Amino acid sequence: MKIKLRIFLFSIVIFGFCSVYGQNVSLYSQFNGKYDFVFVGNTMNLGENNITAGCSDLLLTSSSANLNLSAGQTISGVYLYWAGSGLGDFDVKLNGTSITAERTFTNVSVTSGLNYFSAFANVTNLVSTTGNGTYTLSELDISQTLNSIPGYCNNRTNFAGWSLVVIYEDLTLPLNQINIYDGLQSIPNTLSITLTSLNVINTAGAEIGFIAWEGDGILAVNETLRLNGITLSNPPLNPANNAFNGTNSFTNANNLFNMDLDVYNIQNNITVGSTTALIEMTSGQDVVLMNCVVTKLNSQLPDATITIDEVEQECNSRNIVVDYTVYNVNSTDVLPGGVPIAIYANGTFIQYTETLAPIAIGGSESGQISLTIPSSVPNNFTLQFVVDDTGNGTGIVLETNENNNSDSELISLWVSPLFNPLQDLFECVNVIGNVPFDFSNYATSVLVNPTDTVQFFNSYNDAFDNINPILNPSNFIVNANTTTIFIRIDNENCFSITSFDINLILFPDFNELDDLFTCRVDANSSFDFSSYADLANVNSTDAVTFHETAQDAANNNNPITNTTAYIPATTPKEIFIRIDNGFCKSVTSFFLDYYELPQFNPLENLLVCNEGYTQGTFDFSNYENDVKTNPDDNASFFTTFEDAQNETNEIVNISSFVAETTPKEIFVRIENENCFTTTSFLLTTENCPPIVYNYVSANNDGYNETFFIEGLRNVFLNFELLIFNRWGKLVWTGDNNSPDWDGFATKGILLNDASSPKSTFYYILYLNDENYPEPLQGYLYFTK
Repeated sequence: MKIKLRIFLFSIVIFGFCSVYGQNVSLYSQFNGKYDFVFVGNTMNLGENNITAGCSDLLLTSSSANLNLSAGQTISGVYLYWAGSGLGDFDVKLNGTSITAERTFTNVSVTSGLNYFSAFANVTNLVSTTGNGTYTLSELDISQTLNSIPGYCNNRTNFAGWSLVVIYEDLTLPLNQINIYDGLQSIPNTLSITLTSLNVINTAGAEIGFIAWEGDGILAVNETLRLNGITLSNPPLNPANNAFNGTNSFTNANNLFNMDLDVYNIQNNITVGSTTALIEMTSGQDVVLMNCVVTKLNSQLPDATITIDEVEQECNSRNIVVDYTVYNVNSTDVLPGGVPIAIYANGTFIQYTETLAPIAIGGSESGQISLTIPSSVPNNFTLQFVVDDTGNGTGIVLETNENNNSDSELISLWVSPLFNPLQDLFECVNVIGNVPFDFSNYATSVLVNPTDTVQFFNSYNDAFDNINPILNPSNFIVNANTTTIFIRIDNENCFSITSFDINLILFPDFNELDDLFTCRVDANSSFDFSSYADLANVNSTDAVTFHETAQDAANNNNPITNTTAYIPATTPKEIFIRIDNGFCKSVTSFFLDYYELPQFNPLENLLVCNEGYTQGTFDFSNYENDVKTNPDDNASFFTTFEDAQNETNEIVNISSFVAETTPKEIFVRIENENCFTTTSFLLTTENCPPIVYNYVSANNDGYNETFFIEGLRNVFLNFELLIFNRWGKLVWTGDNNSPDWDGFATKGILLNDASSPKSTFYYILYLNDENYPEPLQGYLYFTK
């Protein structure tokens, strides 16, 4: 026999209810064509558990059954079901071949709490290769469960068994639809199962088969099986009141203890056009587990299915081209032309097309369509093609299966990869050229999606054509002021290109500056280096700042704000200059230090005799040396502080300096090679004792013509001079406003010629000065 894989597998929940916890019987597989089915299986029970003594010893671990297909009957599918009491034995052998359950079913009785199981495996290849003959299922062992949980044997529900569901093709048969439903549901008391996906075209030859477990032949209490409200029976093997009684309708055996492999003719229970059927089961006492239901209905219908074969895209476009194929494989009739095809994106209808020509049974038709995906649909969406759909979910063709008309594919529209913008790179250099750069880290920082790939290129064209990539981005040599690097970011479909610049910037040029010194006048002596900003700067657009540390200058922190009166904490003090062109900086420095002022000796004030009106003549030439502590210093004298500061109007004649008025402050400028300082002393005068010249010769020879007293006139401004003759008579008085006495009398008896004769006179001089309280007096000699 040859296997022909023309199977359509799907699972649809069948609505029903039961009094236990189980898995609802639902559609598992469908065959459309010239198919029929047969059950081949056997029980593991040595006798009916309800009347036969024993527990685990009542059950075998293996049993056999024969498959006998006729010539011309070709296996299309074989499903193995095995079941029993307990949580399950899911590893068995069929004809010595190990079988592991592919699907499992469980059922828990709500009254006893006992578990029952069923298992499934697709053994099509094994059976089609073996062909007709005896099939033995072995190593189905539930003895441990039965021995450890007495409830199974106490309740007489200790059972095990197996069955093959064989679907075969026979070209002599009419076109049929075979539906296989499975699950694990149980009764008592009632159970209803609705079978869906039926297509009843002709009721002739319609059959329904059941694989059920744990039925007892002697328990016939209200045990019925109805289809669409009509009781099914097959007497004498399956009476109407004992449907599940340990029989095999295919072999007419009645010793299939505690399992049933039964088939019924239902052509009188269904009508043409039916798509569902209601199975109702009752049992007043017996526990029955429904595992598998198979229906055979005459069907001459197409079955339109569709596949999305290929989707063609372009980057950054919402236009796609889709290749698709419409099939009529699992069918029993030709699919007519003009069948509508609706196309959806994320469930939204976007376009319509249709088949062109009729498609034969087993045939197909391929097509291609261009679609524009609406902007409202996201880039990642589900594309769905639905055949026999006018765009609103309804079709125009009745099919063997109305639930297999669509194919979906998750589409991701091709878009150029996103990327992070990159900052341009700058490097400060002394010379443009032969500068190595490492921008390899940009390979990761540019990525938004870490699965994208990155390459670097020297030109846009190379990046676009993906040729001549930069092979060593960690040591790339730059030889120009500005070099543009192009980055190509690739995802699996598209690429993006971005770029960044590498800029070589010369360090700003600057002028070296001399160290700056100032004379330390006092603790607040400051430095003014504000002019150094312009002196250091070669390019007027560069910014210049001053800093106290090299680190501050490098980081542009804590600039010195007062450059006109800066007082350092200690000296010498290095000042750092930052010259910044906006990209690069240069740092130079200069030192600040103090010159010490020259030391000097204090000078005493000078005192001389008042020459009149406080005038005095002074000699302070010796002070030129006396004031200096360092003989190498220079000393000069000035009449004002300003002249001393500015070194103007120096006193030249320091040996006979005439001070017109006193006291007079004289300023001394003491100067070393770097600094100067000033000191001062006072020129003062005093009223010295007058010197009396007591000889007068009024003979007009120009000598001693009057009575002259040196140091009197304009010195003692309030003096009074009295002259007496030898007889004691006052002959003359005078003061600072009177002329000197020339021998003429102004007092007493005056003659026409008041000239005094040669004689000796007597004078009294009142100085009227607090330092000279006593008058000066003496003799005066007068001659002509």
